[in-house]
Amino acid sequence: MLDTFFRKFRAQHATNAMPFSWWTGELRTTPRFFRIFILQIIAFFSMVGTNAFAIFLPINGVTTAQISDELINLFTPADATFSIWSFIYTMLIAYVFAPLWFLYKRSPHPITAKVRTLFVLSCIANCTWIFFWHYRLLAFSVVSIFVLLLCLVHMYVQIHPVPLTWSRLWTIRFPIALYLG
Repeated sequence: MLDTFFRKFRAQHATNAMPFSWWTGELRTTPRFFRIFILQIIAFFSMVGTNAFAIFLPINGVTTAQISDELINLFTPADATFSIWSFIYTMLIAYVFAPLWFLYKRSPHPITAKVRTLFVLSCIANCTWIFFWHYRLLAFSVVSIFVLLLCLVHMYVQIHPVPLTWSRLWTIRFPIALYLG
């Protein structure tokens, strides 16, 4: 089904040859671009689903908040603090779908395949820390969060030096900076 879409898309735009993207080093309509794009969508919605599942349908019989309450710590933010995640996820939706928008606009897209792949890895790390946390494997949970942090830092370092227009600034750099914290 996707191969048919790719063929039709390329045939439709064959007369207006798509420019070579200096940043990604690939034509923006290559199957690799679409594979990573589809993988990014799946990973993002899996991450959001896992986080929602952990809150509304307890994993291993407990919610994330219940485990947090069981552990002794010096600082726990107020519940209202966690409402920022709805805004962060909204901005990440813009980040995930930005490549498709810029492809439609026929402008080079300043995100490398490596950065998009790191985003997928960050989504996987986010999902795994939830499961490790709920099964009380705290050391593995910390490792997963550390992998998530490394992915986000590396993504930000890759994206930050690229000069961006306002639309790209709000759909590429800002969501990653916000997610990084």
